[in-house]
Amino acid sequence: MRLTNKMRRSLVALGAAGLLTASIAGPVLAMDSTETETETETPAHEERFAERQAAFAKALAEELGLPEEQVQEALTTVREDLAEQWRAERQAAAKERLDAAVASGELTEEQADALREAAEVIREVAGDRDSGPPFGGLGGFRGPGGFRGFFGPHR
Repeated sequence: MRLTNKMRRSLVALGAAGLLTASIAGPVLAMDSTETETETETPAHEERFAERQAAFAKALAEELGLPEEQVQEALTTVREDLAEQWRAERQAAAKERLDAAVASGELTEEQADALREAAEVIREVAGDRDSGPPFGGLGGFRGPGGFRGFFGPHR
């Protein structure tokens, strides 16, 4: 039997659809719906961070000759201030990229508004986890700022 071009394209499309379905459904079916990986790892990570932060504050206090509580308070204040600064910078950069995409015609104003709304929901859900450089810090997800090319190249 000889396959026509139309039959070949149909078979290729069917194969690609099957591969796509398997690549999406496989991981979803493999997930346990009652417990996610982040639920089990987050407390341990937070405990390790708190232990390291306390050890750092203690060593810094000894080095500077200051009370440990004063150093811990200063570190907490600086961390919170930087987190707010980074959050504001990320929001401004995202707004600038969306505005540029609307101006160039890549997005409509409605699409940009939908993306802004989705970003707001993500910020609400992330809560206090949204407190540092994006995507794990500098160098994460292919370089400073992460997700290079997601909303266009980072400046």
